[in-house]
Amino acid sequence: MELIVLKNNVPLDKVSVDTTDTDEMHEIYVGRSEDCHVLIDDQLISRHHFVIKNENAQWYCEKLSQLGVVTLNGALVNKNQIQNGDEIKCGIYSIVVAGLTALGPGPEDMPTAAPVMEGVMEATAVVAPTADEIQETEIISNQNDLSTENNSGEDSVLGAFESHDQESFDNNTEDSFTDSNDNPDTEGENNFGGDLVSSEEYADQGFGGGEDGGNDQFGLAAIEQDESTRFFKAFVNYQLVLFGEHAPYDRFSVDQPEIFIGRDTKKCQIILNDPEVSSVHAVIKKNNIEVVLEDLNSSNGTILNGERINKASITAGDEFVIGSTSFTLEVKSDLLETEAERLMPVEAGQVIETEEIEEEEISLDGEEGINFDSDAPPEKSFIKRIWKNPAQRKKLIYGAVIFAAVMVLLPSEEEAPVKKAKVTKEAPATANQKVIPPELQNRRNQAYELGVSFFEQNKYFEALTQFQIVSDIDNEYKKIQTYLEQTKVALKRLDELEAQKRAEEDRIKTKKLIDELMVKAREAVKERNVMVAESYFSQITEKDPENIEVQQLKLELESWQKEEERKALAKAAAEASRKKMVDALSPGKTFYLKREWYRAILKLEEFLRLKGTDEDLVKEASDMLKDSRNQLASDIGPLIGKARSLKEGQDLKTAYETFLEILKIEPTNSEALNEVDDIRNTLESRSKRIYREAIIAESLSLFSDAKEKLQEVQQISPTDSEYYKKASDKLKNYLE
Repeated sequence: MELIVLKNNVPLDKVSVDTTDTDEMHEIYVGRSEDCHVLIDDQLISRHHFVIKNENAQWYCEKLSQLGVVTLNGALVNKNQIQNGDEIKCGIYSIVVAGLTALGPGPEDMPTAAPVMEGVMEATAVVAPTADEIQETEIISNQNDLSTENNSGEDSVLGAFESHDQESFDNNTEDSFTDSNDNPDTEGENNFGGDLVSSEEYADQGFGGGEDGGNDQFGLAAIEQDESTRFFKAFVNYQLVLFGEHAPYDRFSVDQPEIFIGRDTKKCQIILNDPEVSSVHAVIKKNNIEVVLEDLNSSNGTILNGERINKASITAGDEFVIGSTSFTLEVKSDLLETEAERLMPVEAGQVIETEEIEEEEISLDGEEGINFDSDAPPEKSFIKRIWKNPAQRKKLIYGAVIFAAVMVLLPSEEEAPVKKAKVTKEAPATANQKVIPPELQNRRNQAYELGVSFFEQNKYFEALTQFQIVSDIDNEYKKIQTYLEQTKVALKRLDELEAQKRAEEDRIKTKKLIDELMVKAREAVKERNVMVAESYFSQITEKDPENIEVQQLKLELESWQKEEERKALAKAAAEASRKKMVDALSPGKTFYLKREWYRAILKLEEFLRLKGTDEDLVKEASDMLKDSRNQLASDIGPLIGKARSLKEGQDLKTAYETFLEILKIEPTNSEALNEVDDIRNTLESRSKRIYREAIIAESLSLFSDAKEKLQEVQQISPTDSEYYKKASDKLKNYLE
């Protein structure tokens, strides 16, 4: 036979298997285990994914794994007949079958009995049922696929087990042989009360499918899940042990194909009045093969042995948590309870030390190094090599059955001597082994479940407390070290996230404060309040040195300041110019206010001669000038008329004085200037003549005449005249 392996339709490998011996039973295994004929190294492929084997002159493909999908020419495979050219697919891998050997008639029936092979099978602690029960017992295979078609020779022996109480089997159809690593309470103890035989030893002794994962001849099935192999047997009851505040029972018997768990009283068999539990939270499904726990998309999830799962097989000792309620699966056997007195007792919690005995490879029927398939990896175990040979395997099975029947027929008080191929003996706990009292075990288990629950809810501080309790009691319990490490990592990450959160809160708080300051700064800039705006700028820059808007506002404010400075300078210059103009107008205005019209006119005329003078000042000066001239004219007019009249009346001196008064008012009055000069000259000549006459009279001692003459000079001479002064001086002497 040739098997062509393809990955994504690209040829990957070609495996040839010698199947020319049609009398031999061939089993070609495909999977990722190293003992498979076709090795596929992929985590999505099970250790033994499927097997190609011959039965009843036909070739079949049988799926072994509960995981993944296997298809034959597009159809799902359970156990399907195959032919040349068929394509078997599992995931991205395809196996094309070629060169199938044509098979003859099916294998002949084997004898109904065979002697026990010496040196092959030795007694273990497992004790078979009594002779009466052998006549009434029917072995029900977990796969339910044993029939008279497969091994007619075997049926003659197994037929003795066909009439046990069927009603008890309807409810009790499974028993499990499983390692108890996850359940310390059952460590070292199997379901029959005897010394524990591991799954590998069990397969070596001919009681299981071993690594083949196929059906044995006692109704035992090997079901592969992850990296472990679990064995199940009939005659068992499953019970759930409940613990928690909301647990409605202490124990619940799993006696239905499906048991629903949740808050819905109509749909669920186990009702948990817990707010953390969904209406229909999970379901437990039981069949002849296994018990499956499936989460029904609940919001808080289902935790199995410390891990959150979607769907998983469970076995004795497994613990799962829903909400705040924990469940533990226990397996009980009615058959074992009835035969409890005949079984070898093993105390619960007993520590068993296994002494490993090296097996010698011996020959059977003169053959050495039996190898049934040159392409398959050689088996190290002698028992496994026998088990793979169909003829010798049947002999081994018949011998085991007969031996078990003999053991049952012996009187119960006379126990047959027990021989052991591999010795398992009770030994006291060594110094390195830690014996944990039951109360501490309960405390450890509860703390573990609580810690896992807290871990799943991201309550890492509470989880760390519970995990630390578990570690203090038993630091090797389940996955406690992994959980501790993950919890510490999670707490560290929480601290980092908290620091980031605080930093983000500070950033948001700072941003909010900056936004508030920016609003105030914009308002201050709008109002051109430089001092306040600069204060806000300083506060914002301290918290956000690279704030762009602050720089823009600063530029805007600086531009405004420069414009204001320019305006101020221009205003100052304008004010200075105005002041200069006002100062220039001030003298004329002052004289105008003092009613000194002539001087006011002079200053106002001088101001109006200036260039670039403001219009309002020019107008003001012009108005004052016009008024001054009018006022001056009104003041001088009467004096001019008076002076003219006096002159005409020959009162020259008074006319002279009037004209002088006019000149005081208007020094540039031409008429007054001319008249003053004329009258002065006239009066001057008159005064000169009369003064001389006074001097002559005085020289003649005519003092009275002289005095009169001098007085006349005073009368006719202007007061500012030289002769007026001389006459006045002379008259002083006369007065004395």
